[in-house]
Amino acid sequence: MDIGARLKNLRTAKKVTIKALAEITGLSVGFISNIERNVNNPTINSLMKICEALEVDLQTFFSLPNTDSVVMRKKDRQPLHPLEQPTIVWMHAKNSNHLQPSFITMEPGAEYGDSPSGHEDEEICYIIRGRVEFLLGGESYLLEEGDCIYIHSFVSHSITNIGEEAAVTYWVTQRKR
Repeated sequence: MDIGARLKNLRTAKKVTIKALAEITGLSVGFISNIERNVNNPTINSLMKICEALEVDLQTFFSLPNTDSVVMRKKDRQPLHPLEQPTIVWMHAKNSNHLQPSFITMEPGAEYGDSPSGHEDEEICYIIRGRVEFLLGGESYLLEEGDCIYIHSFVSHSITNIGEEAAVTYWVTQRKR
């Protein structure tokens, strides 16, 4: 999968200059240029800003097989790159135009978060293993195995593994686009 080429093709198809994209996202012209040339890999947060600016969803940048199957096999999971170590995100094959399931595995102390304004999608996160702290719209929530949290559209949120072992979470995102 070539994120740089996909970004450049998408950006030029939408007639957006690198400078305009940089202004909208708050990323530098050089950084965006480096992504397009595969010199740099964007973080998930940077890529989400680019997706919002270009009005596409994150899946646009990843080669997820399109299937009509109602079964999602573990072997069909694909890692979402770039991996923000020590956080690993696994996306399942696309089974719906509106729902995107994913797993996030976080090593102790790892953080995974969203921009200050959140995003338009709604999410549910289920804690499979571990202890995490969610910051959700300025409120702190401690969650453990079996707990679940609902995240409204445009509410800022981040998750931190506060436990001593890897935390495994399962997310379902309802995409609005």
